[in-house]
Amino acid sequence: MFFRNIKKNQNRLDAFLSFDEKSKTFNEVINLFNEITSLYSNKVIAIAAVNDDYSSSVIAIALSNALALNKKTSLIIDANLYNPTFPKILEKLNVSQSSVEKGKTKKQDFLTINDKVKAICLTPSPFPSEAFKDGVVKKTITENSKKFDHIFVISPNVEMHTDIVILAENVDCILLVSQRDVTEKSRIFKTIQTIKENKLTLAKVLVIK
Repeated sequence: MFFRNIKKNQNRLDAFLSFDEKSKTFNEVINLFNEITSLYSNKVIAIAAVNDDYSSSVIAIALSNALALNKKTSLIIDANLYNPTFPKILEKLNVSQSSVEKGKTKKQDFLTINDKVKAICLTPSPFPSEAFKDGVVKKTITENSKKFDHIFVISPNVEMHTDIVILAENVDCILLVSQRDVTEKSRIFKTIQTIKENKLTLAKVLVIK
């Protein structure tokens, strides 16, 4: 499946952030989810962008919103501790990061996207690799796995392969997202090779064009 014109057409981007069950976008996103979960467990899915852009955040929101229309709950964990893009998407959705539902720790404050979708933005760290090794992401997934039907983890760039390997130990599969007009093919292939070399489960490569 290819999502077209998300880069060139602002209305297309907005469509992924807000749609109803009668829209073409809803069908595209649900088909993407069903395609992934027909082969892999659907509990915890990491979404990784080849580029450090907002595409992984958009897809996380789109998947969560589509599942919400099917009365399923989702948690989005922004685990991109290097260059978090999720806050930019929250601004588009008019979600205030100062209005949170308190969790057990400061790092587990929930942001409410809608009544079925919540998010946790892990604090960016000056030493992200240490944060991954310390198990912050694993702990967040474990403590919330029984509270939500699905969990989507916005991953660091796959080229930070040490971190993605640690993250992959706690997710069922990885959805790789790239933008055709932004990402060189060679970089996409190199990223796929990194995933394979580390024996990670790649569910699908989603090319946004």
